[in-house]
Amino acid sequence: MVQALLDAGGDVVLVDGKDLRKRIKEATGGGRIRLGVDAIGGAATERLAGSIVNGGMIVNYGLLSGEPCQLSGASLVFRDLTLRGFWLAKWYGDASAGERAAVFAELGQMLAEGSLSARVQASYSIDQIKTAVAVAAAGGRDGKILIEPNA
Repeated sequence: MVQALLDAGGDVVLVDGKDLRKRIKEATGGGRIRLGVDAIGGAATERLAGSIVNGGMIVNYGLLSGEPCQLSGASLVFRDLTLRGFWLAKWYGDASAGERAAVFAELGQMLAEGSLSARVQASYSIDQIKTAVAVAAAGGRDGKILIEPNA
């Protein structure tokens, strides 16, 4: 997966671990990171927090670890970090039709220009939807699963 992300244009790809802070510091040349994006939750949230500057923010959008986000009181109180959640379905429900249209127009433009893309692992016809859902739910994929209408 690391190589796939680098091939897709990632500048630096690091896998979570106990020495994450050290590796982030080395990879960024000690750069000041103000925002961390977390899809893992659990203890990974606090490890990521160790690399965020005082007053920075972590946005969590998933709990792949199966555990709630862990962020110490010291990170919240003494370092003034903010932990915020994001759920696309909630945003979609809360956003106005105009806001959604503006975002989709921007994304469509980026897709047309080629500056935004998504890796596709496999495409299935609508007749194969059970197989497609099973593959998507299995995890460990290297891309999106697409459902195509019957010709």
